[in-house]
Amino acid sequence: MEVIKADTLLTNLYYFPTLQFLYLELKPNVDFTLSNVIKEHQAINEIKKDANVRLLVNIKKVQYEHFPKESLQYFSDNQYSKYQIKKGILIKGLGQKMLGNFYLKFFKPNVNTRMFSEIETALDWFEIIEKSAILKELKEQIIA
Repeated sequence: MEVIKADTLLTNLYYFPTLQFLYLELKPNVDFTLSNVIKEHQAINEIKKDANVRLLVNIKKVQYEHFPKESLQYFSDNQYSKYQIKKGILIKGLGQKMLGNFYLKFFKPNVNTRMFSEIETALDWFEIIEKSAILKELKEQIIA
C-alpha cells in the first residue's frame, strides 16, 4: 500500500491515497502562529493535491498554550476544509480533552469532527476497512 510521508513545519504527515486517509502528528514545541498554520495547510495540500481525505490529527504531544485562537479558527474553517470528509482529533489526557471541547464548541468546525483517545476507534468512525495497514505504518507514532 502506498504511503506518502513528509516532515513538514508543524507535523509528521502520513498520507494513504488509496484509503483517502491523512494522518498528521503535530510536533511538540513548534510555533502554531496563524502564518505557520496557513503555510502548513498549503504544504499539506501540495502533497495530497485536492484529494478528499479523512483527516486524523494527533495532538498528544502538544500543550494547550501552543494554540492561538486565530490558528484554531483557521483549523476549523479554511479553503482546504472542503477536501475533508471527516476530521478526528487524537487526544491524551484531560487538558487536551478540554482543548478539544473548546475547539468543537467555540470554533464549530464546518467538517464533521470528533475526538478520540484511541486510533482504532477513530478508524472505525472513519469507516476504514483496511485498518491493519494504517496501524502497522503508524505503530511508532501512536504509541507515543
